[in-house]
Amino acid sequence: MSNQQEESERPFEFRIGLSAWIMMGVIYFIWYKHIGEEVTGAALFTIPLIPVAIFAGSIIVHEVAHAMVMGLNGIKVAKISVEMWGGYTQPAGDDPLSLLRLPAAKYFSVAVAGPAANLLVAIGIGICCSRLEIRACPNSQVSENPPPMYGSHQL
Repeated sequence: MSNQQEESERPFEFRIGLSAWIMMGVIYFIWYKHIGEEVTGAALFTIPLIPVAIFAGSIIVHEVAHAMVMGLNGIKVAKISVEMWGGYTQPAGDDPLSLLRLPAAKYFSVAVAGPAANLLVAIGIGICCSRLEIRACPNSQVSENPPPMYGSHQL
């Protein structure tokens, strides 16, 4: 098969930019550095992959949601790209402003699709964590007598 045939069969290009790879490496090493001494072996290297997967996965879900709604509105997607601080979904064609020509309701649905997908994923993760009793700070305890708030005075 020629390259032209392969390109025409692909629905769109998917790219993870160098800046995103650098950011994922930074996240990995920050988490790696803060893992306690009680973690050893393979877990020492795999636990930091969790926030990296969450970072990359949330951007991918966000951009794929935009692409899916664009497709439902009849706009072909040329590229989905993941970058350091986010990503973008590029419509196909020579006109980068084609989305702005959509009716307001369709434009709004494309714009809201990404954040809505992230919200649904966050709710799903929250439900899973609560069912599995996973806490963000497993060693934290709720005090019966919390310290006074900053600026409060007791007489």
